[in-house]
Amino acid sequence: MSIYKRFRAGCLGLAFSALGTAPAIARPVPTETDPAAIIQIAQGDEGAEQSTDSSIDSSAEPATAGDAAPATPAPTTSSPGSIISVTTGEIVLLDEGQGPKSPLRLAPQVGNRTQLGADISINVTTEIDGQTAPNPGFPSIGMVLGIEVMDVDDAGQITYNITYDDINMGTDASFPPEARQMIDDVFQQLKGLKLVLVGDDRGRVLAANVEAQEGLNPFLVQMLDSLSQSMKQVSAPLPEEAIGIGAQWSITGAVTAGGLTFEQTATYELVKREGDQFTVSVDVEQTAEPQSVGQSGLAVELTDYSANGTGNLVMDIGYPVPISGLFDLISTTQLSPSHLNQVITSRAEVRMELSQQ
Repeated sequence: MSIYKRFRAGCLGLAFSALGTAPAIARPVPTETDPAAIIQIAQGDEGAEQSTDSSIDSSAEPATAGDAAPATPAPTTSSPGSIISVTTGEIVLLDEGQGPKSPLRLAPQVGNRTQLGADISINVTTEIDGQTAPNPGFPSIGMVLGIEVMDVDDAGQITYNITYDDINMGTDASFPPEARQMIDDVFQQLKGLKLVLVGDDRGRVLAANVEAQEGLNPFLVQMLDSLSQSMKQVSAPLPEEAIGIGAQWSITGAVTAGGLTFEQTATYELVKREGDQFTVSVDVEQTAEPQSVGQSGLAVELTDYSANGTGNLVMDIGYPVPISGLFDLISTTQLSPSHLNQVITSRAEVRMELSQQ
């Protein structure tokens, strides 16, 4: 695939990467819409080899009583069965809040099941050397996720599955029909695929594993990794201390995802607590130092990256994930491909809305 087609084909990789915590540069940003290139990337790059290991890494240490959740080994490739690195920084209580105070803890029971609807919309604008590039438009994405609690141990460690029960593309963007059909066909391979996650009673994700069959489409592998990151993005890790309404806490740390390292600070506030449910607001800031990224033999220099996200999440102590919520993320990325004397700046606006089915 020529370098220009890589840019054009990158629109889908960019969109799905924007869903997770990693900056959206897994593939270069597009300069225009090229259906043939989009179809080619959906079918998978030539020579792509996938791992088939589908077991959760047993070397990950269990959670401790401290604030910092243990890190799991980072994957060497983006492949089915790989462990997605989850490094949670120290949870720092900024304000204990007002009124009655008590610790917030999740208490799911084995066998608890629910379904979540996840609706995702994406808008990307791109400039190349200061000139606005054509905007191909991005179709919305609708998913139905099955959540099931599989195990809860005495230490409060929770193993649960997230299954892709349904996924489809919307019809609200001027996307080429042939590309839409091809991507929709690829999406059908997602149905029934499962993520196995391990968390704790404070909402921290300790490990995540994709259970997928051999030979899974490379485009889907990238998408699964991005969507997995997305689910971690909308989690709400809880402080150890007793808190009341208005309590605030934050987590700051270095995150490595998609071959990049960046700093992330997430700040949470308890805005409502009633019975088994509570609502938290979340603000996320991300920045990255200049660094090199290689993808499919193409070297790209990241010269600048920043992102800000805000949202509200509704949690129920019976489930390890939010049962509803809304999260918006706006990112700005500046790239300089090594093969071209160009500066590419993209702005991505991503909205994810969760609802219990």
